[in-house]
Amino acid sequence: MGKQGKVKQQRRFVARVQVDMGQLRQKWLGKTVSFDLGCGEGVQLGRVTSISNEGDVIVESLPGYDAVVPGLALSIGFLDQVLTLV
Repeated sequence: MGKQGKVKQQRRFVARVQVDMGQLRQKWLGKTVSFDLGCGEGVQLGRVTSISNEGDVIVESLPGYDAVVPGLALSIGFLDQVLTLV
């Protein structure tokens, strides 16, 4: 594959994975979510408090909820795999 083909392939890849951050924020930001980190602590509840333009997501455990994990950070690629809207 020549240089031009590689550039074209890279552009297609970027176009495929590009996410409309506005839609993402509308779906998740400020919403209550449940998550299980798979370390034996069970399901915890939290709220999505931040989604950066770079795709970093911050979830804080709900106040008054006996959370083992005070919060977590993940990338947008893992939202649907780790978090569930409540």
